[in-house]
Amino acid sequence: MRADLKEISVYDEAGATRVDAVILRNEVSVDGVATGTSDMRVELTVSRGEVRRLQKIYEAHTKFDSAFAGAIAITTGRIEYPNLVRALLRNVYSDPAFVSAVSK
Repeated sequence: MRADLKEISVYDEAGATRVDAVILRNEVSVDGVATGTSDMRVELTVSRGEVRRLQKIYEAHTKFDSAFAGAIAITTGRIEYPNLVRALLRNVYSDPAFVSAVSK
């Protein structure tokens, strides 16, 4: 998230707005014969000074092609993880409540 905010020139290390995250679920499963899944659930809190502007849970789920062979499946799961994180961040960034909470 920090990299994304820096990229669009809105990150301010000295700013009063703070975003805290608690990861509630973080799982990649390659149990399936041909399909793997990943799930992430995060509670985000946005505060400005002492005022809490948002506290909300965000989730993301992905499915991906996998394999029965363990070595291939584990590697595929590891490669899929950044896609899960991007899916979660897409959900956060597209939420009008989050946008409002971090806006000045």
